[in-house]
Amino acid sequence: MILQLAGGSAAKPSESAKHSPAASPVRATAAKLNAILGSDFPADAVKTVLASIGDLKENGDELAFSAPSWRHDLKTANDLAEEVGRFLGYENIPYRMAPMAARTARVTPVEAESRRARARLAASGLSEVYNYDLLSEKALAACRLSADAQPRVADPLSEDWAVMRSSLLPGLLKNAQYNLSRGADAVRFFELGKIYAVRGKEVDEAWRAAGILLGPVMDARWQPARAPRASFHDAKAVVEDLLAAAGPVTWAKLGEPAAGKTPSDPLFHPVNAARALVGGAPAATVGWLHPRVARAFDLEREGAVVFDADLERLAAREAVPARFREFSSLPVSRRDLALIVDKSAAYARVEAAVRGCRVEALKDILLFDVYEGKGVPEGKVSLAVRLTFGLPDRTLTDAEVAKFVETIVAALGKELGAKLRG
Repeated sequence: MILQLAGGSAAKPSESAKHSPAASPVRATAAKLNAILGSDFPADAVKTVLASIGDLKENGDELAFSAPSWRHDLKTANDLAEEVGRFLGYENIPYRMAPMAARTARVTPVEAESRRARARLAASGLSEVYNYDLLSEKALAACRLSADAQPRVADPLSEDWAVMRSSLLPGLLKNAQYNLSRGADAVRFFELGKIYAVRGKEVDEAWRAAGILLGPVMDARWQPARAPRASFHDAKAVVEDLLAAAGPVTWAKLGEPAAGKTPSDPLFHPVNAARALVGGAPAATVGWLHPRVARAFDLEREGAVVFDADLERLAAREAVPARFREFSSLPVSRRDLALIVDKSAAYARVEAAVRGCRVEALKDILLFDVYEGKGVPEGKVSLAVRLTFGLPDRTLTDAEVAKFVETIVAALGKELGAKLRG
């Protein structure tokens, strides 16, 4: 009909053969086809089936099967196994339970650290939130963050999900704004998750832990004006508890060189913020929210304090094992000292100098008052510290405690120029 009605012409068989490449034979064995099916069909039965479909050649146990020109679907050993099963009957394949081996999933260091961090933050009274990894460019701009270095979504569902987040804090700020606008009095949230950044043609991922605290830290009951509100020290205590297993922690003001670099945190207050260093490397940042960011999220009246910790750095450090110390039934001795030091001297230096005396009987040092004004020279500040001494096997005498105090005061005078306040 094509030749008569459509004006076509028939090609010679030799010409059509040029355009039909010869298919390579499929090589397999009867044992392999049985292994694919999970069957026990006899080799002769398998050969009979394949020979009835196409050209079959044998070379020992190996079978070379060439499919006919109209069976383009027979190209692999799996295809041949399917034909064998169809001809010989799938119902003749015995049912067997596949061998299974119980394997314990490995927990990565970051996952283990995330579990520990989640437990510690929840124990500190914070509630966990979950946010998308996507943000809008407006949200980044409100947080004083640039979208240029962030991975972009090629076809975002909406402009709110156009950029991968570079910090967990924008999501937490939106959570706080949402809850406060619906009548919440206080917010204590944290989130664990990944942040993203473009590095060349690659996208870096990093695990972080962040949180926000604002509003009263407890119910005011009948004295709402006196209800204590979340402060920098509340968030700092949460971070210190989070870093408790990381080893010795030192604090540096935000903007001071840390690990050879000058940190830049546009989300944090330029003055009222600090960075925690573990082994000289930045591990966490805590401080008041930057005023411009707080204004953008309607949080300027609440006094929000936020923190951001590097989970990967915490997971990479060698954890300090917790050791139990037996409780002593003997009384301890306490001495309160009022020290006059330079106003610029950090309390961390005072504590380091006290512990540097290596007084074995020293059990604790506590800063309980800071005063400047009348009676304190200009440029100086009075720090009231409480020293606790004790031994597990006997009670200290007054003379021994006085000697310890004398040693500590001398060390403070030598290292910090500290003097006892009269």
